[in-house]
Amino acid sequence: MTIKYKNPVPLHRLLTVQGTILEGERKRLCKAKGLLCDEDKNTLVKAEATFAILSDKDLHLVPNKLKRDMNNLFKKF
Repeated sequence: MTIKYKNPVPLHRLLTVQGTILEGERKRLCKAKGLLCDEDKNTLVKAEATFAILSDKDLHLVPNKLKRDMNNLFKKF
Protein backbone atom coordinates (compact mmCIF):
# COMPACT_ATOMS: atom_id res chain seq x y z
CA MET A 1 0.00 0.00 0.00
CA THR A 2 1.25 3.44 -0.90
CA ILE A 3 -0.05 6.37 1.15
CA LYS A 4 0.65 10.00 0.25
CA TYR A 5 -0.30 12.72 2.71
CA LYS A 6 -1.20 15.88 0.79
CA ASN A 7 -2.40 18.00 3.73
CA PRO A 8 -2.58 17.59 7.50
CA VAL A 9 -5.44 15.37 8.70
CA PRO A 10 -7.43 17.17 11.42
CA LEU A 11 -8.77 15.44 14.52
CA HIS A 12 -12.43 15.54 15.52
CA ARG A 13 -13.64 16.68 12.09
CA LEU A 14 -15.98 15.10 9.57
CA LEU A 15 -13.92 13.27 6.93
CA THR A 16 -14.98 11.38 3.81
CA VAL A 17 -13.33 8.25 2.41
CA GLN A 18 -13.80 7.30 -1.23
CA GLY A 19 -12.50 4.05 -2.68
CA THR A 20 -12.37 2.72 -6.22
CA ILE A 21 -11.35 -0.64 -7.65
CA LEU A 22 -9.08 0.16 -10.58
CA GLU A 23 -8.61 -3.22 -12.17
CA GLY A 24 -8.43 -6.94 -11.61
CA GLU A 25 -4.79 -7.51 -12.51
CA ARG A 26 -5.03 -11.24 -12.41
CA LYS A 27 -7.54 -13.77 -11.22
CA ARG A 28 -6.40 -13.41 -7.59
CA LEU A 29 -5.30 -9.76 -7.37
CA CYS A 30 -7.00 -6.39 -7.75
CA LYS A 31 -5.75 -2.83 -7.58
CA ALA A 32 -7.62 -0.12 -5.68
CA LYS A 33 -7.20 3.55 -4.84
CA GLY A 34 -8.66 5.75 -2.18
CA LEU A 35 -8.98 9.37 -1.08
CA LEU A 36 -9.51 10.94 2.32
CA CYS A 37 -11.15 14.38 2.07
CA ASP A 38 -12.22 17.06 4.53
CA GLU A 39 -15.60 18.80 4.75
CA ASP A 40 -14.58 21.25 2.01
CA LYS A 41 -13.71 18.36 -0.32
CA ASN A 42 -9.96 19.06 -0.07
CA THR A 43 -7.89 15.92 -0.62
CA LEU A 44 -5.89 15.14 2.50
CA VAL A 45 -4.58 11.67 1.69
CA LYS A 46 -4.25 9.52 -1.44
CA ALA A 47 -3.66 5.78 -1.27
CA GLU A 48 -3.18 2.93 -3.72
CA ALA A 49 -2.84 -0.77 -3.02
CA THR A 50 -2.96 -4.25 -4.48
CA PHE A 51 -5.18 -6.74 -2.67
CA ALA A 52 -5.43 -10.51 -2.78
CA ILE A 53 -8.85 -11.88 -3.70
CA LEU A 54 -9.71 -14.93 -1.63
CA SER A 55 -12.10 -17.56 -2.89
CA ASP A 56 -14.72 -18.94 -0.52
CA LYS A 57 -12.67 -22.10 -0.13
CA ASP A 58 -9.59 -20.07 0.94
CA LEU A 59 -11.36 -18.02 3.62
CA HIS A 60 -10.44 -20.65 6.21
CA LEU A 61 -6.85 -19.38 5.87
CA VAL A 62 -7.82 -16.06 7.51
CA PRO A 63 -7.50 -16.29 11.31
CA ASN A 64 -10.86 -16.18 13.13
CA LYS A 65 -9.79 -13.25 15.31
CA LEU A 66 -9.03 -11.18 12.20
CA LYS A 67 -12.43 -12.08 10.72
CA ARG A 68 -14.16 -10.98 13.96
CA ASP A 69 -12.16 -7.75 14.10
CA MET A 70 -13.04 -6.93 10.50
CA ASN A 71 -16.74 -7.69 11.06
CA ASN A 72 -16.81 -5.50 14.16
CA LEU A 73 -15.11 -2.67 12.28
CA PHE A 74 -17.58 -2.80 9.39
CA LYS A 75 -20.57 -2.88 11.76
CA LYS A 76 -19.58 0.61 12.92
CA PHE A 77 -20.31 1.98 9.46
